[in-house]
Amino acid sequence: MSFLIGIIGLSVMVLIHEFGHFLAARMFGVEVLKFSVGMGPKLYGRKIGKTEYLISALPLGGYCQMKGEEDFVKAMELKAKRIDGSEGSLYGIAPWKRMVIAFAGPFFNLVSAMLLFIIINLSGYTIETTDNRIILASDFTGKADMPADAAGLQTGDRITAVNGQPTEYFYQILEAAALHAGEELTLSVDRHGDLLTINVTPQLNPKTGGGVIGVYNFQPAEIDKVRTGSPAYEAGLRSGDVIIQINGSPITHSLDLQKALSAPQAGGKAAVTVSRGGDLQTLTLFFDPAERRAPGFSLKTLRIPSERMPFIKAVAGGVTEPFSIIAQQIKSFAILNQVDLNSALQGPVRITAMIGDSVLYSFGLSIKDGFMYTFRIIAVISVILFFMNLLPIPALDGGLILISLIETVIRRPLPPKALSIYQTVGVFVIILLSVLVLTNEFIFFARQ
Repeated sequence: MSFLIGIIGLSVMVLIHEFGHFLAARMFGVEVLKFSVGMGPKLYGRKIGKTEYLISALPLGGYCQMKGEEDFVKAMELKAKRIDGSEGSLYGIAPWKRMVIAFAGPFFNLVSAMLLFIIINLSGYTIETTDNRIILASDFTGKADMPADAAGLQTGDRITAVNGQPTEYFYQILEAAALHAGEELTLSVDRHGDLLTINVTPQLNPKTGGGVIGVYNFQPAEIDKVRTGSPAYEAGLRSGDVIIQINGSPITHSLDLQKALSAPQAGGKAAVTVSRGGDLQTLTLFFDPAERRAPGFSLKTLRIPSERMPFIKAVAGGVTEPFSIIAQQIKSFAILNQVDLNSALQGPVRITAMIGDSVLYSFGLSIKDGFMYTFRIIAVISVILFFMNLLPIPALDGGLILISLIETVIRRPLPPKALSIYQTVGVFVIILLSVLVLTNEFIFFARQ
């Protein structure tokens, strides 16, 4: 189900992109031969004017086929010195018009993202998080090698501000660290009532390209929901129970719980002591030790309503947010040599699954939150599609834009041979990236 939802989400983004090309082509008199919803074999088609509108078998976006897209290949076969485009074809119009047609697809992705961000800002949504207490990652890994350890942070500390900006919730701490890898941050820390100032420099996480300081959220072991029929339900665990001990080991937060359930001596059976209405009860829990998540229950979190912005502020925020994402994309390119490409390069299968899982989870919070989180995921990926499609690589819109820009500047068409060299290099890059992505996909799912 989640994979199907992910496919639908990606398809919508691709269709918006192709519709931008379609409108721009029609505006400049370029004939659109086919406009398809979906890819692959035709299921249904109807010709209106010079365009055949199709519904194709594979629900993977769509495509916009323009007259003259193959003129470059014909010119190469005839060893012509220039591409002679016929009337109504892509190469039969001025280069600047081709630039606009190529840019229109990514531009539609950008505009759609802005509109979705505006809707989100106007409507608001729920942020699921915990408070600003932290747990050192070294408590779990046993290795005190993270910036938080070097800075002197301790489990149970409350980080109340970063660089003077209040951080009431844990997600704000993560965001601040992620955006400032290699930059010193000044933390305001509440340690059992004592106010401290601690400086820490997030280190780059090569798997994500963001900064980390080595802390987890301090989530109390209070049960929120228990799935009916699950091992936890059969054991007698119920909503509101606070887990005090597992197999005699004290439990104060979610990481204690995770360590206790994954300990070799647990072996799929645990004596769970809970506080229920002030009384202590010990229950026997049977579970699958290979299961990474809690066996049928979730812990309580904070659900914080975001600000519902007034119209002018919502529009301003919606228009500017995509450029913040683009700035992060540019920054990620600058540190590409420091990033683990095997982890960073995700293919369509993982992206599709991620979209679907996030949508299903958010609809579990509420219908409104489901739509808002879905809109945000689509908006963020649309901005990334805008940015990536403008890279000057053949087969991407940026490649056609670059060629058209050069022709506009030199005021003459580039010879097909020069275009062929450019195309060959570009295709090699695309193939190399595709092999890397597909290999990563295979390895990722083989390890699951």
